[in-house]
Amino acid sequence: MPETIYINSTDVRKDFSATIDNAIHSRPQFIQRTHNHMIFIEEGELHRLLSGLTIPVKFVKDDDGSYIAKNTIMEDIFAKGKTKNEALDGLCDELIDYANDYYADYELYSRSTNRRNHSPYVMRILSAPSREAVREMLDA
Repeated sequence: MPETIYINSTDVRKDFSATIDNAIHSRPQFIQRTHNHMIFIEEGELHRLLSGLTIPVKFVKDDDGSYIAKNTIMEDIFAKGKTKNEALDGLCDELIDYANDYYADYELYSRSTNRRNHSPYVMRILSAPSREAVREMLDA
């Protein structure tokens, strides 16, 4: 990445409000602090950047006639319901809970070999403006 797009962290500290305003109203801000690089990005813009991510869902009909909604991305997150819609609603809630847990212990989850690939989905879920927006991620 070209170094010319990065703002030095010292300059950010000098006018933090302007950096935040630019991230919100203009474009993401690339910031460099020594050897670290980061991006300030408005939440809605992050959600738009990740909008192509969907979570494929498969249904399994249980012996009692209910449905289990499973996803193929985060395979241990699933939900059961009397109908497919009820199972999807439950899966949506489970995914939101998981995303919050993931973020709360991000350092552990993002470095775990079986969970590190969940990060973009977690960020999309966390940046979703509503529960309905999370539900729209589900490709059933």
